[in-house]
Amino acid sequence: MKRSIAFAFGMLLVAACCGDGEKLEVPPLPKDGAALPYDQVLSRLNAQTNAAKEDHFLNRWDGLVDTSVSLEQTAGYLTRSADLPPTHKMTIEKAGESMKADIMKLREAARRKDEVESLELIRRVHNRVRELQELK
Repeated sequence: MKRSIAFAFGMLLVAACCGDGEKLEVPPLPKDGAALPYDQVLSRLNAQTNAAKEDHFLNRWDGLVDTSVSLEQTAGYLTRSADLPPTHKMTIEKAGESMKADIMKLREAARRKDEVESLELIRRVHNRVRELQELK
């Protein structure tokens, strides 16, 4: 009897771990276009890049297109932050423009369902976000 209860409990535990992972919801951007703190913009970009990776690997192409739109909007907030590190302002502006160009290419690759190009573009955006996080 004890073995049956332990087995049933073990099976319940295994079944509980097999569910879909929770998707991290990113709060919407301010409607008035107010600037966000630099750290918050980087956190949003990081979360959205991770969502893009997930959409890509699960072949959710419409989701990847939507995520790329969100990424582009968030990247627009990057240079508006009042607390940009002054020593790295030019670097951040260049990285932001380059990132926006890659995000637009990502959206087009997702519409074409081009797995190779979209993965490369996601990798580029992700690496650029990591570089910006190191500039703090």
